[in-house]
Amino acid sequence: MVKLFGIAFATLLVCAHIADAQGNAYERPLSLFRDYEPAWIGYAMFALLVAIGLATVRTAFRAESEVHAGMYLLSTGLLAYVSATPSDNEWHQNFAVVVMLVLFIYYAVVLYYRDAMFWLLFHLLTPSFMMWATRLDSYGIWQKGMILYFLAATIVHQGVLARQIPKRAKVRRTKIKVRVGMKRVA
Repeated sequence: MVKLFGIAFATLLVCAHIADAQGNAYERPLSLFRDYEPAWIGYAMFALLVAIGLATVRTAFRAESEVHAGMYLLSTGLLAYVSATPSDNEWHQNFAVVVMLVLFIYYAVVLYYRDAMFWLLFHLLTPSFMMWATRLDSYGIWQKGMILYFLAATIVHQGVLARQIPKRAKVRRTKIKVRVGMKRVA
């Protein structure tokens, strides 16, 4: 389900850039898509991100990994706050930075403890690579690139957590034959 939500988010992001009447969609941060028509695309993108977070929380709980569930619950709560506040609000902007910082540090710790040094190095260089790729053109395109990176990381991690879900024990069913209405003659 998380993969489908991720594909839907990426599709809506592309559609938001195509449908932009202002002509500055690349420079605009994600939350500003709620402020311009078609505004429903911006709200739908935030709803999908929150749904992805909640689905990953559920998977982490089912995998009996409370630490991961807690981190995803925290970041999903921060994201929900960001999606519910106006874009020009100071708290909105602060929480938007905090949620990306929380996810960045969380994935760095996860990769470090998994001894995935190549991926940890890749992860640590990603923000710099995004700045280089966007040529420091605008915060909006860098932010959307980082959101797509965190989305991909979440989808991969959710798949890893899903493999850790304990298998249900098969219930052994026994057949019981009940005869009703028959008399035994001795």
